[in-house]
Amino acid sequence: MSRVLGALLVLSAGVCWGTAGVLGKLTMELGYSPLTVVAYRLSIGFVILLAVAYAWRGKRLLAVDRGSLSLLALAGVLGVGFGTLFYFYAVDLIGASLAVVLLYTAPIFTLITASPSLREKISAVKVVSVVLVFVGCYLAVKGYDLSYVKVNYTGIIVGLLAGLFYSIYIVSSKKAMNRGASTFTVMTFTVGFGALAIFVADLATGFCPIVFTLYSTALILALAVIPTALANLLFVLGLNLTEAGRANVYSTVEAVTAVILAFLVLGERLEPLQVLGCVAVIGSIAMLYSFEATQRA
Repeated sequence: MSRVLGALLVLSAGVCWGTAGVLGKLTMELGYSPLTVVAYRLSIGFVILLAVAYAWRGKRLLAVDRGSLSLLALAGVLGVGFGTLFYFYAVDLIGASLAVVLLYTAPIFTLITASPSLREKISAVKVVSVVLVFVGCYLAVKGYDLSYVKVNYTGIIVGLLAGLFYSIYIVSSKKAMNRGASTFTVMTFTVGFGALAIFVADLATGFCPIVFTLYSTALILALAVIPTALANLLFVLGLNLTEAGRANVYSTVEAVTAVILAFLVLGERLEPLQVLGCVAVIGSIAMLYSFEATQRA
């Protein structure tokens, strides 16, 4: 029963994360930059997370050694802060559907660049996953249409940077947890460091306050609550009831949710080959995480 509940919690977290692209796009359509939108999202989300996590864990939430704190700062500033910023820029440039697919290159970047430091073996399944992701991304971003690539190359590069920076979050968070940091601590500190970094960057580039109408307020609060505070809390709670590898498989529903919402809300349309590419990327990541879960079982 606890495993079923854990799966449902993680699936719910994935659905919540999947709303980020659409909510961000709707907010940016009001005239605000990705930097400003991310600053509000992470800052308000952090306050909510901190309140809930501290109420749940108390002073244990702050129990982290200096080495782990450095890792969490790296994960927060680069992975959460700038990784989210690049993702929102990609959403703004190429749409939520393609941006989330490119974000899902993160586990592959982790596999290629960080497996030695995490002492993870390179297996045939992992190699196949890498190949499928590259093929899938090629199809998803219409690599077969050079005119499309020339027009949208900036968005494609920014989307890949989002995946690369999020891989830093994956590696640094794993290392911090290996040193004893709890999932609650990792979640709260990384979002906090990310919020601080983006807020400072926004101030340095000319802070543009959001005009809080009923609509803009609803969008900002939805961004801070649904794909930030609620998604992280659901994932952490679900992670305590299921294996980490399986939890990551379930969380790939984020990409599916993002693509469906982009179609329904934003009217984004994908060609058949692009859909095939999306399926290849999401499927390969699910296969990779499923393999890891089997190995740990």
